[in-house]
Amino acid sequence: MAEYGDGVRNPRARQRAFCIGAAPEDVDFTELRELLRTAGVAVNGEMSQHRPQPDPDRYFGKGKLAELKKAAKQAGCVLRLKLKDEGHTHIPAGSEAPEYKTSPPTSGNHVEPPYQQADGAYSEMPREIFTLHSLEHGRLAIAYSPDLSEEDQLELKGLYDTMYGGTLLYPDPDMDYAVAATTWTNLLGCPQYKGAITLDAIRDFGKATWGRYGGEEVAAFTIEGPTPKKPQS
Repeated sequence: MAEYGDGVRNPRARQRAFCIGAAPEDVDFTELRELLRTAGVAVNGEMSQHRPQPDPDRYFGKGKLAELKKAAKQAGCVLRLKLKDEGHTHIPAGSEAPEYKTSPPTSGNHVEPPYQQADGAYSEMPREIFTLHSLEHGRLAIAYSPDLSEEDQLELKGLYDTMYGGTLLYPDPDMDYAVAATTWTNLLGCPQYKGAITLDAIRDFGKATWGRYGGEEVAAFTIEGPTPKKPQS
């Protein structure tokens, strides 16, 4: 298990904020996050979009979300965004997992610091209370049925290798999907693995949700390599 890095450990904030930005270039939320942290407000998520100027009605344009929805539909996947937050309470490492409302879980009480599941590809399913702490810190988890063929599993590993920074990959024999991707309060569930179009849907899901949900700093744990937000081509 990975331990905390040198990030600031803030007391649990009572107020939470969701940061949004629209600009011609990449939006840097660093200063805003620091101002909110200083004010005792936890950032619960962030989303940005490249636009010459904000949309006067909805701030964001429809394109970014539409791309993700289209990719999910083409792959025959279920897309569930901004699900109910099931809690952030820290529990001891030896605790039994709570009964989470989704499978795979997307939020809920999880293991206490300094423990979390380290970024990586695993041959066995990690404990959910550890992976959820990773999701709280903005990570993306990709789970797959161990019944998938070796060829399909290797294709998923190939996708993981393009965005392994801040990402988990592991088998999950208990979920109802062939493949699923999760970030905090977000789920992409695919009843069937359909090759390239499933990989495209996971890639779009990662670009849209990685590092933006959970309320804790992604950089609190070391990130090495390309991330779902900026994968290798």
